[in-house]
Amino acid sequence: MYYATMQDILLGFVEPLQYWFFVRALIAATISAILFGLLWSFVLLRREGNIAHTLSHFSLLGVAIGIAGSFNLSLSSFISIVVCIWIILWLQKYKDFGKESINELVSQWGLVLALLIFWMYTWYLWSIENFLFGNILLLSTQDIRVLAVTLIVVSGIFFMYHKQFFLISFQKELAIWQGINIQLYEWLYLLCLGCAVSFSIKILWVLLVTSFLLVPSMISRFFAKTYKQNFIIPIGIGIGTSIVWLYSSYARDIASGPAIIATMLLVFLFAIIRHTRS
Repeated sequence: MYYATMQDILLGFVEPLQYWFFVRALIAATISAILFGLLWSFVLLRREGNIAHTLSHFSLLGVAIGIAGSFNLSLSSFISIVVCIWIILWLQKYKDFGKESINELVSQWGLVLALLIFWMYTWYLWSIENFLFGNILLLSTQDIRVLAVTLIVVSGIFFMYHKQFFLISFQKELAIWQGINIQLYEWLYLLCLGCAVSFSIKILWVLLVTSFLLVPSMISRFFAKTYKQNFIIPIGIGIGTSIVWLYSSYARDIASGPAIIATMLLVFLFAIIRHTRS
């Protein structure tokens, strides 16, 4: 029977780092974990678990337009996110529609239009698979730079305005009483979340990005004791599971997207069992 030595373990850890696509994927997953860790709690407070689903579908429309028109994909995706947020906030003015219904409606609009564009330009059909199902080989140095800039900007906005985000998400009446511009901070928050989702879909998949956003936050509910831990724990879980996923994907040739979500779900099940027994 073969037993792995410490040298074998270290070799298995270091070997993938010689490939730039693996290093880029590791950096991208870490940045995405931090971004989503900062923004998750406001999603749950607003009871809009499907908002990431909506934003990712609409950002796919931007990707489709960018590919069809030979535009910069990051720019076209960003513009589509701005349009998506405008549509969501415009529809929310009509009180007859619930937020969940609006999000699902806009999500389907984005997905249908993206599919129509991909089918009109049939020679780009390979691209939709790479964005729906992810492909870490598509990650470029430019993508990492965009994610890094997004992290810096979103982190700065978060630390400057997290109090306002909390109030408009949890105590909107108090926010209005304090004279906070609800519309402005709704825009700002959704734009931060939209950028995080849009620029992460190459590694997290359009179909699974919502799970990457919500599962770590749900796990943290079992362990967080303070307000700060509600942000720190999801970031740690996101980074930890991303590292496990990437090495498992490399070693066993497992599809990258499902591997990370499966790892998170295993941690989630462990948290439930631990909570039930305690």
